[in-house]
Amino acid sequence: MRILTRSTARRRIALAAGLCSCLAALFLAFFPGCQAEYLRRQAVGAIRVLRGRVTIDRELEEKLPPREREQLRWVARVREFASRELGLEPGDSYTTYYDTGGAPISTIVCATHPLALEPYRWCFPITGCVPYLGYFEPERAKEERDRLKQEGWDAIVRPVNAFSTLGWFSDPVLSTTLSDTKGEIADLLIHEITHRTIYFKNDTRFNESLAEVVAHEGTVRLLAREFGEDSGELAEYRERLERDEVQDAIMDRLWTDLDALYRSGLPVESKLKRKAELFATADLALKEAGAHGTLIASNATLMLSRQYTGLAPLLREAQDALGGHPRDLVASLKTLRGASSPAAALAARVMAISAATAPPAAPLR
Repeated sequence: MRILTRSTARRRIALAAGLCSCLAALFLAFFPGCQAEYLRRQAVGAIRVLRGRVTIDRELEEKLPPREREQLRWVARVREFASRELGLEPGDSYTTYYDTGGAPISTIVCATHPLALEPYRWCFPITGCVPYLGYFEPERAKEERDRLKQEGWDAIVRPVNAFSTLGWFSDPVLSTTLSDTKGEIADLLIHEITHRTIYFKNDTRFNESLAEVVAHEGTVRLLAREFGEDSGELAEYRERLERDEVQDAIMDRLWTDLDALYRSGLPVESKLKRKAELFATADLALKEAGAHGTLIASNATLMLSRQYTGLAPLLREAQDALGGHPRDLVASLKTLRGASSPAAALAARVMAISAATAPPAAPLR
């Protein structure tokens, strides 16, 4: 999914758009009720994608233009690197191809309280609760957005260009992915393979922040290995990360300012006016930092961005403490599968390592 504040943007709302669209739908397709109606519709879309996959082989490659053919071969190298160097588990994902016809694979809805940074959540078996919901039918997503707006929520829709089922099915390479650069493709696939390898129920922010950190670190290492430290591919990707960092800082400042505003004792009318001013200021700053489009003055926009960056500092600190390589972070988190609060468990592990490696205190005299 392309969110304004990211260069490649977030094309990976896979936990809701893919998993809830597929897993819960297939298991509960015959249950009654409103939720089951959503799941039944999603099951149709998920099955259409799964049935429409074709194996990536010479016959497929011969049908594609030279650049797309080259990018498909790059996908295989990314998969191999993710498995061997990062300790991730791609399984048989990205060994098939699905032609989307140039359209996004899904559309997601996200909603928040209009005067609080509190997300609306949808809850499902298996996946738990998520702060966004995916639809294979864009018009259905817009209907859900409109329903939420009528109830008083800030609500938005966004297109999604990634599909993940967390390992329950073989996720295909989408035709839209092949128009990306090698760095963007590696980032996207490593991100999604991280989800497939490690997933904590009811903790979207941790899952997305983890996938983001591993994808960034892994892509830099892969590009350096394949093309060299001075390569154009690596330079282009690092420039993208630098732009993202600047834009993320703007969104973090907006989050802080809005949180303080919403907690203040100002009247509702004053809060709404100041909210619009803060979004306008952030929009101008983002444009100056290279972002395209207009920042929608909705807490839901900010909430989506926050899912990917909120726990990145903790995860980078943990990676450094655990050995400095993303595979060290992945290996450690595999042992925490099932933890109800992976962030707290990881922080405690980092503290224990720091205490064990700290120099002994000087004796008292």
